[in-house]
Order: sequence, then structure tokens, then C-alpha cells
Amino acid sequence: AQMAWQAGTSSPCTLFTSEQIPTAENNWIGANGFWGHAVSRDLVHWEELPLALYPYPVAKQHCFSGSAIVDEKNVAGFQKGKEKTIIAFFTDTGAGESISYSTDRGRTFTYYKRNPVVRHPGRDPKVIWYEPPDGGEGWWVMAVFDDARERGLNISFYTSKNLLNWKRESHIGVWFECPEIYKLPVLGTDGKPTKVSKWVLSAADGQYAIGRFDGKKFVPDHKGKHKGFYGAYYAAQTFNHPPDGRRIQIGWARIEMPGMPFNQTFSFPHRLTLRQTPHGIRQFAEPVKEIRKLYARTHTARGKTLSDGAPFRQPTAGHLFDVRAVFSVGSAAVVGLKMGSETIAYDVRAKRLPHHAPLAPKDGKVSIRVLFDRSILEIIGNDGEQFVTSPRARPGKAAVPAIEAFARGGRAELVQLEVNELKSIWKGRR
Repeated sequence: AQMAWQAGTSSPCTLFTSEQIPTAENNWIGANGFWGHAVSRDLVHWEELPLALYPYPVAKQHCFSGSAIVDEKNVAGFQKGKEKTIIAFFTDTGAGESISYSTDRGRTFTYYKRNPVVRHPGRDPKVIWYEPPDGGEGWWVMAVFDDARERGLNISFYTSKNLLNWKRESHIGVWFECPEIYKLPVLGTDGKPTKVSKWVLSAADGQYAIGRFDGKKFVPDHKGKHKGFYGAYYAAQTFNHPPDGRRIQIGWARIEMPGMPFNQTFSFPHRLTLRQTPHGIRQFAEPVKEIRKLYARTHTARGKTLSDGAPFRQPTAGHLFDVRAVFSVGSAAVVGLKMGSETIAYDVRAKRLPHHAPLAPKDGKVSIRVLFDRSILEIIGNDGEQFVTSPRARPGKAAVPAIEAFARGGRAELVQLEVNELKSIWKGRR
């Protein structure tokens, strides 16, 4: 996903997606590379628009991943009238790092005649605005995956004043494709931002580093990388220009959709924050608060004892859910939730969620949140410490009659359960 949020809280956020149009054989996997396009005013309800970028008749070849920005000061000189220009940076596989620009709020795009703006052995440009801490004049930064032989797999950083001419400044290895870089305040124990801010560098594989960035070079604060995303989650991107300052991310959920006129899907939008943990500063990811707009009915329960063969059963009548459960693990070997044909289990002894996502209890408790859809599950551990995207084991259209909280191999307590039945984001659907 490549995303930009036009200035002003009343303006829609724009989601550009790398899409594949089927071949004559109806092959949804290895077809041509386009950019799709959708807009939203609340991150929940989306309006799908015509394709944004095209290969061959417009770009020289396939339109691979990248990012989009709003040229507020018209430094590239494309603006017509009062409407600010949206510039999409993407890898044109027949040219290099290229741009297309829109002067009509992203409804149509023009391929820049002097592409590519960067030519190198790599792909997936992420462009951001860098503001020096001393208050001096800022500049544009491009973080881009680079696989030059002499440097190995790395992320290279370029700078520009006009978005057209770029200078390579540095590189950092070893990193994967689809880079992201952004600055976040570190939240205090009260959940409010402290005076400390850090830069986060991440890539497609869900690994990230926390460190310092001077607009030209990134220096990690630690050895190795951290990981906060597991399962079928890949190549996440965040919105540029968020009007409320939140850092909102959407990931590519690599989950096949048999029988559908599309292939694979996206994660639910989630907010990224930095928080202090016993192991140092870590990134957390939680579904955006706008999900509350979809709440239909809510069921709650507290203080239920769980043991082998004695789960707690909460009757429901829905297809889609946002479920939050807090367990005091006690002597149990496993605790979790059973939702229709799906079981979401936390291994107490191994201290991990599904897909081997590590999660340690806090004061003997773990929290598990599940976004339950017809073909996908998103599992959030300990308020965003871990985020797991998973296909449904047995996708189905049947309503879930009940949600069970269970314990195996010992006793546990269901401290709190909140089951929110959700409305579909699509009109006329349940």
C-alpha cells in the first residue's frame, strides 16, 4: 500500500495499492503491476476509485511499490490552480525510481517525462519530509531498497529539495525490501507523549530498528532488529501527512481468496506507538479507534474461572467481531478463545501466540484481542506488543453462535471479556 493524507481533517485519506490485473488465463498471482486507488474519511469505510497508475501505455513497464506525498510548496512545479499536487513515487521496472503526479486530488496521474528520477539496482521508494531539529530549512528524503553488489541488500537514503533531482547520502544493511522510516514520540506510563522521540526504520518482513536520523543517515540505538508483526503480514506502509499526527499503518495480508474476483487483502488499519518496556523501547500496533463506528452489540463478562472441560461461553449472533480478553494464566498450559470453527490459543509455557509470536505475561496476565472476519484473523497481544495476521483455518459465511474462553492443562481466570459484534463496512452486508 502506498498512502497519502491530504492536508486538513476534512480531506480524505488516499490509499494507493499495488495491484495485479488478471491475464487471459485469469491468473491473479503473476499478472501485470498496476496501482489501485481508494479514499476514505474515517479509515473504515472506503470508496474504490479507478486505477491510478498503468504499466506499458503510461509507465515503461510494471508499476511496483512506492509511496505518495503532497507537494505543499509546489517545489516540483506541477501545481495548477489552488489544488496541491499529489506525487506518487514508484518503481517502474522498465526505468527505475519514477514519479507520476496528479493535480486533481489523485483522480488522474501524469507520468513525468524525465523519469527515472533515481536509477539504481533496487526498488520501493518511500519519500518523506525531514524537518531539522534546529529549525533550519528541511528537505525531502527517499529511503529505498538497494541490492547493489558492492553493498549487499540494504536501504539507501537520498535527499532532494525539489523532488526531481536526488543525491545519494548513505546506506544501511542488511535490510529487506519496501522500507519505511518515520519519527514517533515515546509514550510515558500514562499513555501521553514524553519529550523523547525516536526514529523507526522498518522493512517488508516486519522487522524494525529504533534509532537516530539526521535526514541523511540512520544510526540504530541497538544491535540487531526487533519484530512486532507475524504471520501473513508483509510490506506494510504508513500514511504521509496525517492531520492528527497519528502514525497509521496498513499491511499486505498475503492470504489467498479462492473464488473471489481479487487476490489477497489488507490488514485493518492500525496505529503505531513507541512505549517503554522492561526490554527497552518497543513499537506497538493497535487497531485504529475508528473501528468503534462498526460496533453493533457489545457483550461483557468478568471474573470467570476456566479449567479443562469448563470454558466460559458467551452467546453471540454475528459474523464479524472485535473481541478483547484478559486472562490470568494461573496453572494453565494454554488459554485462548474459540470463535466458531477457529481457535486462537496462547501457549503459556512457550510464551507465544499463533505463528510463534513471542508474548510474555505481565503480572501473570495476558491480553488477547482478535479482529474476526470471514477469511482473516488479526490477533493483537498485550495491547499491541505483538500483531499477528492469519488466514481463517476454515473460512465460512455461517454466523458464530458463541465465543468461548478456555483453559487447558490447569486452571486460569478470565479477568475480562468484551465481545463487540461488528457491522460490515459495505452497505447491505452483515
